[in-house]
Amino acid sequence: MPPDSARGLRSAILVTKPKILHILHSSAIGGGPVSVGLLVLGTKDEFDPVVISSGEGQLPAQLQAEGVEFHALPLTTKWSFLANTWKLSRLIRQIAPDVTHLHGHWAGSIGQLAVALAGRPATIYTVRWPAYSDDTDPVSVVRNWLVEWFSCAMATIVVAISDFDRQTLIRRRICSSRKLEMIHNAYAVDPAPVAPNRPTPEIVNIGFVGRLVAQKGCDLLIAAYARLAAGGLPARLTLVGDGPDRSELERRVEDLRLGGSVEFLGFQPDGAALMAEMDIVAVPSRFEPFGIVAVEAMAQGRPVVAAAVGGLTETVVDGTTGRLVPAGDPARLADALADLVRSSALREQMGEAGRERAIALFSPDRVVAAYKNLYRRLSAARETAPVGG
Repeated sequence: MPPDSARGLRSAILVTKPKILHILHSSAIGGGPVSVGLLVLGTKDEFDPVVISSGEGQLPAQLQAEGVEFHALPLTTKWSFLANTWKLSRLIRQIAPDVTHLHGHWAGSIGQLAVALAGRPATIYTVRWPAYSDDTDPVSVVRNWLVEWFSCAMATIVVAISDFDRQTLIRRRICSSRKLEMIHNAYAVDPAPVAPNRPTPEIVNIGFVGRLVAQKGCDLLIAAYARLAAGGLPARLTLVGDGPDRSELERRVEDLRLGGSVEFLGFQPDGAALMAEMDIVAVPSRFEPFGIVAVEAMAQGRPVVAAAVGGLTETVVDGTTGRLVPAGDPARLADALADLVRSSALREQMGEAGRERAIALFSPDRVVAAYKNLYRRLSAARETAPVGG
């Protein structure tokens, strides 16, 4: 090859952005897809992102509108993910990423098989929903340990989204501390909170946002609210979200004769605006690796009353940005909510502190910078090898 042509080829190679492939099983609404979307868009100035996921939710359209390559595959259950392993591996081979970033344990385990079949070894595994969160019996404990152990063993770098998860992975001997990093999920904080619009400001609005499933603890919140109502406190309860437990929760509200002060709004696309109409946001989860709803509430300047579990213990500062209470204890949850219902000054003080914390710790710029460093480390060899060769 003539020298000028060789120099031209080398220049073209030098300006080619390293390709980062993101694989996650579901693109539906949730903390994981929101964080992945922010990460993908935040890194596209330096890297060439490609995303493979299911096609539901707002994430595909959001990414495609910004020029990000998106491939939809039916990966929403472990069985559909497993059935599409070979198809996924062929797609990975076609995309030829420099780094593959796997999000969640289905991508971390089954997706690792597809990555291995495609011959693309450099992977990052972000532990977004640990398999051990579904431990229910001895068989599931062993199965879930193996799933997470395999996901971590196959990955080049493992990222925990909270220090709680990082310590759990080490304590359970699932992953070596040598390959573990801790990077929180990202959340884009608006320059100013959405202005509240409450027709009855004298009645304190306690809000819940999330899936109506047992893990989110909405039944505990209803039980706690029943105690507030029995005590005559001026409060109402707004539940935003949907899920398989909705009918049972509605029946419970009726049985407790709370129907006039508890409202089920179902799924709502504009969660930020609704959160601004809440005076207190409750996150009574039985288990929570991170808890993006708490960050969303803090970003809106709202105090948070949360269960002291998982990543929530790092998100919420007890007594400063809200209150932390023992998980599964509606009486303690009611006491914490009552303190905030009684004091508008305390709500305002904790809300302001929470917003400051959300901006400082969970801004996309901070999270994106941390992941960019990981991508640079893993793609460096691939970027420089052609030039030196």
